[in-house]
This record gives sequence, structure tokens and C-alpha cells, in this order.
Amino acid sequence: MLNRLVENSLFRPTVTIVLFARVLASYALYGLFVIRFTKDRKKRRQRMARVNAKNALRVYNAFVLLKGVYIKVGQFLSTQVFLPPEFLREMVRMQDRVPRASAEAVRERIRQEFGKPAEALFTTFDEDPLATASIGQVHRVTMLDGRDAVIKVKYPGIDAKFHADLKLLKRMVPIFITIIERIYHGETTNIDHKATIGEFVKYIGLELDYRNEVENHKKMYAIMKDRDDVIVPELYLDYCTDAIICMEYIDSYGMREFFESDEIPYEEKNRMYRITADTLLYQVSRYGFFQADTHPGNFLVKKDEDGYKLVMIDFGCAKQLPNEFRTGLLKSVQGYFNRDPEFSARAFWDMGFRTKQHTLESLTKWAEFVFEVVDQVIKLFESGDSIVRYIQKNMFELGEKAMELNTDDRIDYIPEEYIMFGRALSTPPIPFDQFQPTVDLKAIVLPHLMYLGQPQATIDIEAA
Repeated sequence: MLNRLVENSLFRPTVTIVLFARVLASYALYGLFVIRFTKDRKKRRQRMARVNAKNALRVYNAFVLLKGVYIKVGQFLSTQVFLPPEFLREMVRMQDRVPRASAEAVRERIRQEFGKPAEALFTTFDEDPLATASIGQVHRVTMLDGRDAVIKVKYPGIDAKFHADLKLLKRMVPIFITIIERIYHGETTNIDHKATIGEFVKYIGLELDYRNEVENHKKMYAIMKDRDDVIVPELYLDYCTDAIICMEYIDSYGMREFFESDEIPYEEKNRMYRITADTLLYQVSRYGFFQADTHPGNFLVKKDEDGYKLVMIDFGCAKQLPNEFRTGLLKSVQGYFNRDPEFSARAFWDMGFRTKQHTLESLTKWAEFVFEVVDQVIKLFESGDSIVRYIQKNMFELGEKAMELNTDDRIDYIPEEYIMFGRALSTPPIPFDQFQPTVDLKAIVLPHLMYLGQPQATIDIEAA
């Protein structure tokens, strides 16, 4: 009965609207009364924790009930280490609540796509999925010529439900953010929340387009083909359709499994972190094209004869940056290394960032704040101290400092190009709650500045 109700076109938006209203009301009360009338910071923090805990449980229960895109949003939130710990605890539980289609439904989907049963296409078909996600699930197969492969099969009926949910979120989230701005700041910014959320929603929606994912996969294969520490599985294009993607099977560890294992030496884990970070930086600095959905589930680790290698999978969400924006990002990093916040601020300005004051001086204050945060992050990585524990312990102070800066020098405009880059930047590909690397971040980042004076490289799919 409940499952049928959840599929109802009126029930789903009703649950979403009620959820937004309840969460909004609780934060509104906190903003109107606690922040304004409670001066004791310890009491404010305690009350904030209680509000967060109630809202996190509300969000979790609603997302699990609605499934679909809400599961995907919840899984994305579960990787955001800057979220309050009360939210992280609930969102991490979302990883285990991904629905799965029956073997019969998957077989029927294969028949619909190819006009043949699975037995006519593959010598073996493993009905137990290797992995499940919000859009589809992965099954291991053996091709007729003996090659080991996997097929990613889109859930039947997921497109209509996903697009309906995304349409509602696209309308609701900008309103939610605008009201929160009014409550906490007494005014709104010139940030076009409808456009920025629309950009985010557009790319989530593109993850339903398996043809688009195949094209992104081909680009990433071309980018990484000459690297000996990274593997992008080969596609079997004759078996790729609008609802199925077929590629080579690579026997690998899951990212979380790799970093949680007591049998793998600490230095090998450190090395894998360096490879992962370098790979993500290489995509942006050299090509301006990058995998935007960087949660741990989209990476694997293969043990090879010459060591462990990073395996990249799932390119449903990828972004091509304009060359000017790629250059701006590199210049902002150069400013940090030169300890020149005004130089970085000018790079932000050239990319399109603006503050309420609409001055370079005002934007420089934000660059100085970013420098302070990055300095601390670098120290944590050098010492091996947990970045998750640090953020959770100091989140209140960091938030208050940002709120103070956000009074007179509030960010007033964020370029759309930054939305997906920001998503990748804020989604760590390794589980920091399980493993904290001890690495020199500067040594990883610095070599990529060599591409600053070079034109954006062309991705040669044909040569790959």
C-alpha cells in the first residue's frame, strides 16, 4: 500500500513540501530567537545541535520513503564533511538504503533493449548485482567471446520519476535558500539561486542519459590512456544502449573496502590518495574536463603486478569548463602559493564572483579567509590528524567566522561554471571518516600550475 502511495504523483510533492516547510520553520525559529537573544555560545551550539538532529532525522525518513533522486541527494550529502555531524550520521545510513530491481525486471529490460534474452547475449549472467545505485544497478556477465564484462542497467520507469522529482526540487530549493537568507541576513543576494540550482539539477538529470555517459566515458578513457597508475575500463559499444552500458570487468577493491582493510599497508593507502588527488587535478588543469560526481562509489582500486592502480567508473556527471574559467582556477591557486590574496581575488573576479560591496577589496577578504582554511587543511594532511574530527570540532567557529564575513561582504554572485566544480571539490573520493592520509598537499598541487600558460588540451577520442 505504502509503495503504491509513494509512486502517486500528488503524494511525492506533498511529502517534499511538508519536509521543506518543517525544516525551514525550525531553522527560522532558531535564527529569529536563539541567534538574536542567546549570547552564550555554548548554549547556542547545544541548541543548534538539537535542531540539526531533528532535521537530519526528518530528512532521512523522507528521503528513504521517496527513494529515487532523494537517495542520490542523500548519498551526496553523506560525503560532505562540512555538514553538521548530526546530518552526517543520518546521511551515511543512506548508503545502505539503495533499492534494487529484481532479476526478472533486469532481464526484461535487457530483452527490451536488444530484442533478445540475456542468455542469447551472454554465456553467463550473474543475477546478484555487484553494485546498486539510485538510477541503476551493475551485473557481471561473460560475453559470447569469453570476455569478462559488467552491464549497468537502468531501472525500469526511473526516468519519469526522476525528472518529476528534479523539477520539484528545482522550484523548492531556491525558495528555501532565499527565505533562509532573509531570516539570517535580513536581505537576499543577487545570486541567481534558480540558475545555480538549475545547473546542479541539469547535471543530475544528465545522469539518466546513458548515451551522454558513454561519450563522457570515452573522453575520460582518452585522457587517462597514457597514465600507468589509472585505469578507465574499456567500453563494449555494441552492447551500449539508451538503458544499458557495457564495459570490461576489472577485479578490484571498493574504495571504502581498500581504505578500511588492515591488510593493506598505510603507505599504499597514502600512495592511492596521492594518485586520486593528482588524477582529479590533472583533469581540470590540463583539459578543463572532469568527473563531477567524485564520491567513493565511483572509484575502485585494482591490485596489479606493479602496485595498486586507481580505477575510474561512472561518468554520468562530467563537466567541460571554458578555458577562461580553467585559467582562473589555476591563477587563484597560484595566488595562494605566492601568498597574494589580492591576486587570487582578481582571479575570482575574472571568473565572475562578486560580493555585496562589488569591489576587489571585499573579494580579497574572502580570499584571505580561504587562505586560512587551506593553511589549516594542509597542516592536517601533513600531520595526519583527522580532517573530519577537526571540521566537526571547529565547525561552529568556522561557521560564525564565515557568517561575520558574510554580513558586509556577502558573496553576491557565483558563476554557474563553479557549481559542478564545487560539487567535485566538496565530495572527497576517499572515506576520510575511515582513513586520514599523511601527505604534502602542496607537492601534489604545485606541478599542475605548469599548465597555467598553456592552452587547454584537446581530448582526442579517436586516437584512444
